[in-house]
Amino acid sequence: MSLENKVYKLNWNFNHSGDSEKDAFHLPFKNNIEFSADMISVSEFELPQRLYFQANFKIIEYIDYPLTDLHIQIISKRMLDIFNKLKNVKHRQVPITMIDDTFFGELFDRKGELNPNVPINNDFVAIQLMEYTDVFDYDKSEYEEDFILPVGHIYKLILKMPKDGFPSVFKLQECSSQVFVSEQMYGRMKKENIKGIEFEEIEVS
Repeated sequence: MSLENKVYKLNWNFNHSGDSEKDAFHLPFKNNIEFSADMISVSEFELPQRLYFQANFKIIEYIDYPLTDLHIQIISKRMLDIFNKLKNVKHRQVPITMIDDTFFGELFDRKGELNPNVPINNDFVAIQLMEYTDVFDYDKSEYEEDFILPVGHIYKLILKMPKDGFPSVFKLQECSSQVFVSEQMYGRMKKENIKGIEFEEIEVS
């Protein structure tokens, strides 16, 4: 059986809203400054019980990969279902409540609970992939060297074909904020009409 050797990077679609505005903005929470950096690592840390965002409901109703000010991996439960069908995707997740950004009433009561009249959407989660995949081609990729990080700015990314093929969903230590999918996963996501993603094919050596 031949291995599928194409890989795609998941990019946010900046054009679906018709402007440069992000789809959702987070409500401040404990350690929210460090949170984004922690989520792109593979280290375990204390996850918040839930994240709250004020969102454009006219947009998030129709997309699966919203762009937020935290710049972390937030996916729809539809997209999560595809991931969960694959047993080899090691990840942690945080539930998300999106709040309609056109609502200007009081969001929370004195106990910190959402008021019942607040319009919400609970169809998204934030995910942290818990493993790095060692497929960065140091010989053929073009990048700046860095004294602290594995590499600095990457001008041209080329990946090495693993012996057993690429994982369905993975990330690299060299660019840990980015997520990649195999050709098979790409096909599944296209078949399920997953929206809000620009798939960028990555060169494989």
